[in-house]
Amino acid sequence: MAYQATPLESGLSPAELLMGRKICTRIPTSPSNLNPSWPYLEQFRENDASLKGRQKRDFDRRHSAKTLPELLPGERIWIPDKKIEGTVVDKAGPPRSYTVETLKGQLRRNRHHLNRLPETPNTDTSTTLSSPPPDVQTAMSPEPTAPVTAALTPEALRRTTQSGRGIRTP
Repeated sequence: MAYQATPLESGLSPAELLMGRKICTRIPTSPSNLNPSWPYLEQFRENDASLKGRQKRDFDRRHSAKTLPELLPGERIWIPDKKIEGTVVDKAGPPRSYTVETLKGQLRRNRHHLNRLPETPNTDTSTTLSSPPPDVQTAMSPEPTAPVTAALTPEALRRTTQSGRGIRTP
């Protein structure tokens, strides 16, 4: 009863917001205060909306919240919890939900749980080269190196930890 009669940040108690009047407590009050009326309701709604907006703005700034871009039907996506690829079929009922077609059937997932896959470029066989030109090929291939068998002595194969303790391989 004490909580219901205690004014909140808005200056009105929960009982006043619910019933439109003050409630009877152990503290004496005049009977005129117990008559219901809601003349302050519109002002309360405006103040409450601005308070919630400020709280949302502060939370989003503190937690670096971002709105994810919408997915279009036909886009390829990755579903991390199932570890499979899928294709977006369409938007589902609630906001940010999508229907996804996978090899195992259709799933419904929130946008937060869908990752876009990068677009694969079209490989047109008429314009691609089967192998790079010889001058590019020689520039890309590394110089041949001598085999490293001389360095594989038993002392070189012995390994130690950072503290110097020896490691015996199984």
